[in-house]
Amino acid sequence: MMILNTRLTAESRTYAVSVDTTVSRITFSVSLDVPTSVRVVRPSGVEVLSTDTDATLTNLSTGRIVTINAPSPGAWQLLVTGSGDLSASIMGNSSLQFAKFGFVTLRGRPGHEGLFSIDGQPVLGDSQLGRARVFGAFSTIRFEALSPAGVGLRPEPLVSGNPDASADEFVGSVDLPNEPFRVYARGTDANGFEFIRAFPEILGTQTVRVRPVVAGVQLPLGATTAVQLEVTNLGPADSFLVTAADDAAFVSGVAPSTLSLGPGASGVTAVNLTVPASTPLSFDTLTVVARSATNPVVSNSARIGLAIGIRDRDGDGVPDDRDACPDSNVAATVIIDGNNSGVQNIQVANGCTRSDLIARVGAESVNHGDFVSGVAHLTNWWVRDGSISGGDKGAIESAAATARIP
Repeated sequence: MMILNTRLTAESRTYAVSVDTTVSRITFSVSLDVPTSVRVVRPSGVEVLSTDTDATLTNLSTGRIVTINAPSPGAWQLLVTGSGDLSASIMGNSSLQFAKFGFVTLRGRPGHEGLFSIDGQPVLGDSQLGRARVFGAFSTIRFEALSPAGVGLRPEPLVSGNPDASADEFVGSVDLPNEPFRVYARGTDANGFEFIRAFPEILGTQTVRVRPVVAGVQLPLGATTAVQLEVTNLGPADSFLVTAADDAAFVSGVAPSTLSLGPGASGVTAVNLTVPASTPLSFDTLTVVARSATNPVVSNSARIGLAIGIRDRDGDGVPDDRDACPDSNVAATVIIDGNNSGVQNIQVANGCTRSDLIARVGAESVNHGDFVSGVAHLTNWWVRDGSISGGDKGAIESAAATARIP
């Protein structure tokens, strides 16, 4: 019903607990480094005592456990005095349960979409779709985010009736607090009494994002395919350690395995998967994790489904039947007529790399000026979509200007 984690400095705290008519038993469990007193007070204002026939009190060196059978509905109180780290939970036996909460996204074929859990953890600044599931009878319900200490942070507008959710699910855009939080459900039960239910997991946002550069990568038989992932740092400058594992144990390497990124910067790493020609598998799942080298709490991941057995002669992870550049230039950097720009040569669209698109401009240009102008148009697009910096743009255009193309 409620979970509290905070710190006391020789003080008293009072917590209000709404007990509804579906609760058949309630237990208050309190742990505190230096407890002075732990008291539970009924809606009538009378303290629960060890002599009460409906109650069981267990005193511990660092707290107390109080259990009440068939508690009266209404506003109960937990009063705690002492100092140090406080951990308290109020658990009830009830048919009204806050069973599930998570962040989801709409995925699937047109006409067959559904809500699926997001890859990894929510990222600071991103808009997220939240989904809650509540079992049992109630009259009204609302959701809100509270800090681990039980302080209200903001309401979360989750509502029923989403066409992609079940009847007992509530979905809505979640405004993520910039601090750890729990999601609570509050409302009134079928008899008009207030209820409160906490989803126990502490949630939060991350300052690193991991996502595939190209969606729908497929693995050809008897070949090694490089699956590229972009890691974006939304926090202060840091280095990130990248690790990968897959269900079929096809991962044969990660390069680079460390990315040093400034604030707002992105880097690309490649996970090599080597698929035996004789494998009977038709599908694999790859999980890639980027973790801060200085603070392991800062981490995020991506899970990628990979179809197996599709022809891909350039090994870029895009099957030939969907690859606009089936014989891609997969050099590590953009090199134009021997001039190395030093800019990463990643896939940018439909299985084509930056070098592929530059080569296409060269093939379609009638003179050198036309080629340089076409490359400038490409780099302008890449700057606008945030995939390269102004410095990268200059390096590519300089390499194009000195190239002997056409």
